[in-house]
Amino acid sequence: MSFAKINNFIRPEVADYLVACANYIKPQKNTNDYWEGMATYVNEFTMQEAKDYLYELSTNMLLHTMKTFKVIKPLFRETIVVGTWQEGKYLTPHRDNEIYSGQEDLATPWRDFTAITYLNDDYEGGELILPDYRYQAKPRKGECAIFPADTLHGVSEITKGCRYTVVTWMTYDHTHQMEIPRFTVRGVKANSGGG
Repeated sequence: MSFAKINNFIRPEVADYLVACANYIKPQKNTNDYWEGMATYVNEFTMQEAKDYLYELSTNMLLHTMKTFKVIKPLFRETIVVGTWQEGKYLTPHRDNEIYSGQEDLATPWRDFTAITYLNDDYEGGELILPDYRYQAKPRKGECAIFPADTLHGVSEITKGCRYTVVTWMTYDHTHQMEIPRFTVRGVKANSGGG
């Protein structure tokens, strides 16, 4: 199975802090109306502590991806984004590196891996769907899911509450790597086995 699920990937109090920060920042307007109000990019956070946690979390996601999928060549982070999924939002199954007809300007064919850390579970719906694996489950707070970017996946409709995630996309293509500034390691790990 080309899908990894890691429990206790982030400390609960760090997850709560990142949710509070995401609520404080109004997500950036996006050219794609679907993502309007849902995506807060790491550079939009004004609190250095929040940025530090996000950079550290994405580093752990990258390292776990390399270990889990036995990556032996350089792998780079392409984007770090906090997702705010309000009631009524869902995502039909898709691949993160596929080029869809009519949406060529939104295509990201260079993406090789997707890692998602779930910051809360006090909502209804919002299940991770992996049709090729016949997998559908509501992620638990602190859990991290990692899979190749060509994995078909989606999200069931959020029927109550708000779902918060941190997504890091990774690529072998160094021309699409994001700049990672120096950051303070603050301790996002829940335990030694979790991240």
